[in-house]
Amino acid sequence: MNDKANAQPGGRKHQRVRQADVARAAGVSQAAVSLVLSGSPDLSIGASTRQAILDAARDLGYVPDPIARRLATGRNNLLGLHTFAPEFPVSLSNSYYPYLEGVEVEAAAQGYDLLLFTGAPNTASRETAVHRLRLADGCVLVGRHPPIDDVRALLESGFPLVYIGRHDDLGEELSYIGADYSRATAALTDRLHDLGHRNFVYVQEVDTAVASTDREDGFEESMRRHSSDAVGTAPRLAAEQITPALVKGWIDDGCTAIIVEGGTETVDSPASLDTLTHVLGELGLEYPRDISLATTGSEFTQRSGSVVFAGFDVPRREMGRQAVQLLIDLLRGKELSVAERQRLLECAPVDGNTSGPARRA
Repeated sequence: MNDKANAQPGGRKHQRVRQADVARAAGVSQAAVSLVLSGSPDLSIGASTRQAILDAARDLGYVPDPIARRLATGRNNLLGLHTFAPEFPVSLSNSYYPYLEGVEVEAAAQGYDLLLFTGAPNTASRETAVHRLRLADGCVLVGRHPPIDDVRALLESGFPLVYIGRHDDLGEELSYIGADYSRATAALTDRLHDLGHRNFVYVQEVDTAVASTDREDGFEESMRRHSSDAVGTAPRLAAEQITPALVKGWIDDGCTAIIVEGGTETVDSPASLDTLTHVLGELGLEYPRDISLATTGSEFTQRSGSVVFAGFDVPRREMGRQAVQLLIDLLRGKELSVAERQRLLECAPVDGNTSGPARRA
C-alpha cells in the first residue's frame, strides 16, 4: 500500500488498530480477542483474560471495523433518518426540528448512530437516495408527501421503516407514529362552542395532505355534533388570498370564531395565521374581544409579545422518540399488532389568550 496515502499531516502514518494488535498487546490469541470484543459470553475465557483484552483494546484505541461487523452480524447499529427534502431541516425555526430532536435523543439513548438522508428534486437522484437508505439497518421517514412507490418497494424487500405522521396509503404494511389531529381539532372546536360560538370559519391550507384532512375531519365531526345550533365553513386558502374584504365578509355574516390550520409537519412559518392577524389589525379588530382566533396546532417557535394562540400542542419530540423505539422493536423482530405499529398520540389542549366568549350582536 502507498505510504503517502496513509500519511497524516505532520508526517505521521495512520493505521487502523486491528484485533491482531490487541491480541499481541494482551498476550492472547486473536480468536480470544474476537470472542471478547464481539460480546460473546464464552465461559472458556477467564475474567482476568477478558479484562486484559478490554484494557488493551482501550489503550490502543481499537474501534470495530463497521464493514466487518456488518458482514458478521448483518447490522451496523445505524438508523437512517430521511426527510424527502433537498436540504436537511436543522434550523430551530423549522417545524421538523422537534421531530428530529426526538429521533436523535432516543437513538443515542438506545446506543444507535444516525445517518441523515435528504431527498432530491429530480426523479433519478431521488431513486438513488431511496436505495441509499439500505446503508442503515432501518429508517425513520418524515415528510408531508412521501414517494409511495419507493416506500412500497422498500417495505416489500423487508427493509424496516417507520413514518412520523399517519399514512394509510400502504394499509397495514407501513408502521407509523402520528398525532391524533382529528380528535384534537374536534375538541378545539367543541371548546369554542362551549364559549358560545355558533358561526365558525376554518381556514385550511391549500395542500391536502393527510395531516390536513385529519384536521378537517375533526372540524366537520364537531360541526355535525352541534348541527342543531352551529354552522361552519372550511375554505382552503393560500395566505395571499386572505384579504380584509374577505375577512370582513365573514364577520358581517355572523362569524365569531376563526380557526386556522397551523403547526403542520412542513410549514416553516405560520403564513396564514400571520396574514390573518395582520388583516384583523387593519380592520381594527382585536382578539378575543371582537373575534376569537384559534389554530389547529401550536407554534413551535416563541412569538414575540404575550400572545399565545388557542389550539393544541403537537407532541413532535415524543413522536420522534417513539418512532425510534418502534423501529428498534421491528429490527429486533418483536411481534407487534397493527395497533402497536400504527399509533396516534394525544395532542394536549392549549387554552391560550386569543379566544373568549362569543361577542353579542
